[in-house]
Amino acid sequence: SNSSYPLDVRYFCANMLYNKVRRNLNQLSDLEKFQLFNYLKTLITSDMDMHIQGGKVFVDRLILAMAALASRTSDYLVTYIGSSVWCICSKNEVNELQISNNWSEIILGLRLLEAIPAELDSADLSRNKRDDCNQQVLASTASVGDGVFTIHGWPALLPLFSSVVLSLQSANSSSLQSSMYLSLLRAVRAWLPRCGMSLSQLYSRHRPLFDLLACFGAVDQQGGDELLQESCQAVQELLGVAEYPTSDGSLKLEALLAVCRQLTALGGSFSEQRDGAVCSAVVSLAVAVLTIDLRALLLLAAADAEAVLQFILQCCSRPPRSLAFLAFDLFQDLQELYSNSSDLELDAARPLIQRVVWQWTMQLLALLTYPPSSDAWPCEEGRGGLSDEQEDLLALRDPRLGLQEALEASCSVLQGQYFELLGSSVAQFSDASAVAAEWRGVEAVLFVLHTTMGGVRQEASLQAAASPLVSFLVHFVLSSLGSASVRGSLQLLLLAANRFLGSCTFLLANSSSQLSELYPAAVGFLFESLSCPSPAASAAAAKAFHQLVIHGAGPSGPLTPALLAQLVQATAACATHTQTHTQPLQLAVEALTRSIVGGRVLGSPDQQQQYLLALAGPMVTALPALLVACQSHAA
Repeated sequence: SNSSYPLDVRYFCANMLYNKVRRNLNQLSDLEKFQLFNYLKTLITSDMDMHIQGGKVFVDRLILAMAALASRTSDYLVTYIGSSVWCICSKNEVNELQISNNWSEIILGLRLLEAIPAELDSADLSRNKRDDCNQQVLASTASVGDGVFTIHGWPALLPLFSSVVLSLQSANSSSLQSSMYLSLLRAVRAWLPRCGMSLSQLYSRHRPLFDLLACFGAVDQQGGDELLQESCQAVQELLGVAEYPTSDGSLKLEALLAVCRQLTALGGSFSEQRDGAVCSAVVSLAVAVLTIDLRALLLLAAADAEAVLQFILQCCSRPPRSLAFLAFDLFQDLQELYSNSSDLELDAARPLIQRVVWQWTMQLLALLTYPPSSDAWPCEEGRGGLSDEQEDLLALRDPRLGLQEALEASCSVLQGQYFELLGSSVAQFSDASAVAAEWRGVEAVLFVLHTTMGGVRQEASLQAAASPLVSFLVHFVLSSLGSASVRGSLQLLLLAANRFLGSCTFLLANSSSQLSELYPAAVGFLFESLSCPSPAASAAAAKAFHQLVIHGAGPSGPLTPALLAQLVQATAACATHTQTHTQPLQLAVEALTRSIVGGRVLGSPDQQQQYLLALAGPMVTALPALLVACQSHAA
């Protein structure tokens, strides 16, 4: 309470008091609790200007301490709420409530109200005591002050909040509106879950509050990023409130459309120069609004639904790339609706879905493309010390985080157009010189195809649609990326190429496929890539080589005795000249060994023994040196 002390000292003391109230309140007598409550109340209200000026952070802890005391002592709970209400409103000449004209008092009252719900939820109370506290609020006879304002349960304060909104809209003091809006938003957001109020119920019963939360353009102008983020999060929380009884379907749709139109009214330049957290809150809300009743919006308000989808695409096109994660589930929902052929009513919406998914796929391809600065990036994935841009792109490319499902959903909707879109991105590259200049576009297409190939393999129609592009890219990789200069300088491209060839195993290692004629060249390309300088590219080559050799030695595989002999000879020579047997080389030896003993390629036991000895010889020869090295290390 001593203003002569620095603010950080006062904050430290207030925070310690708050923690003591939360943990050790039971050590105080009833009289001491009464004294502490009144002292906190006096201290908080002693200097109203500090609620707008410099002492806000210090006072926040005092407010939390007072809320913590009230939530743990049911006798003070109604008094606490009453004090909050009387900060916001007062009696006029005819004994009716009117909103205070003192902005500092209103902000204090709102902040007091904001604190109590969270403290009630977090208080370490028994069930009986918690029920007692809730009954203090829910009791219809509980009055505030002189009986002018009566609390009829948690929802009773919503009309009060609405009155504050109307008063705020008529005020002219723009310098204080931002802090007022923020305090009001946070108080409303804290109380709405207690009220069981859904978005459509708020829309129909408390329109000023709905407008406060959902008029994002006005909110953005008043308070900028922080206020807009708070508003979006509040509306999204309302979307998750289960209604009982359920509202009329048309009313629910009307409320959703009102939110949709306010989102798109933010304008085409919204995402420019915005903080990533704000864009994330806006995109999350836009996705939640659409997914809550996507079918109805597409059928009954197609123009509004498409406008929100375009808005989402626009926001996701900016950094950080992780914004795209927020839209993955939405586009999978679109794919499920599109693929439901039994729903004939959706026929009118399918062209819209296809159009938006086309744009989404183009945007994803752009987001997955390495930036110009990537020429200096290391090829190894998962390394520490990466920049934010590198981590952002690697996270988006991680198929375990939803990318694979998102790309497969796009492929399912677009069918042949999906591969036409990818093919148009690489059609201009015809030789290695063009690739060296603009390798990022080729790499992105190879990566996307590698990620999608699992879904392509399971559907015959997709295999037929993908065949021309896959054939072109396999020829392109083998002819344009085989030179030593390309292998040495474009490690990220080589990594994508190795993975792509591995994902094409079901085509290359199948004698009935037209691509099987390229099997020897593909195996040779991967074998050469085993020794590339990048561990990540080398490991990808080893994995793909292993798949091709094992499947090629199968009943319908194209692996021939002559090719197997060449591979065994080359592997043995490589093992002889390698000081340490690397994991990629060990994986290659394992694949060849399994092919030798499988029996289909080599029918003669003598040949099998000869090839096995050729593979094992370098390893046996290296054992003495390995033992000496181990002994030296142990010493």
